[in-house]
Amino acid sequence: MILKEALNWLEKVYVYPVPKDYIEFIKIGDFESSRRKLFIVGNGDEGILEISQWFTPDILVFVYNNCIGEEIIKPHYLPIFDSCNLTVVIDCDPNVPIYGQLFTSSPDDGYFDVDLDKNVYGDLNFVAKSFSEIINNLKTTEELEAMGVR
Repeated sequence: MILKEALNWLEKVYVYPVPKDYIEFIKIGDFESSRRKLFIVGNGDEGILEISQWFTPDILVFVYNNCIGEEIIKPHYLPIFDSCNLTVVIDCDPNVPIYGQLFTSSPDDGYFDVDLDKNVYGDLNFVAKSFSEIINNLKTTEELEAMGVR
């Protein structure tokens, strides 16, 4: 039932089209097999992201509303997982060339601007061109060590 409610929210309430590869991943629901796995950002010099926690269907709407309420992200960004206190989001605005790309946002990058009377956060950082790019390139710690990374 929770999956159905989340999909309903994504299709009828969330006004931006969510990339199909992410929708299919949610429908399959195999979150545990990729949890704690790692993704090399860029050529490896930019860092490694760990999937610390998926924003599964039971918490997706809560996390989205919290991020919007705190002004950590803009409405067209959909939070999908946490990576050691970085929120990884998909850009769901079909009117921009970066539609479907993933970025990180961090509440730690923010500050309260007294003049504006609101929280202000830094720019998002590029992670991947698509959700599939992350899923297809997840590695375990042992695999990264064998590659000479870490």
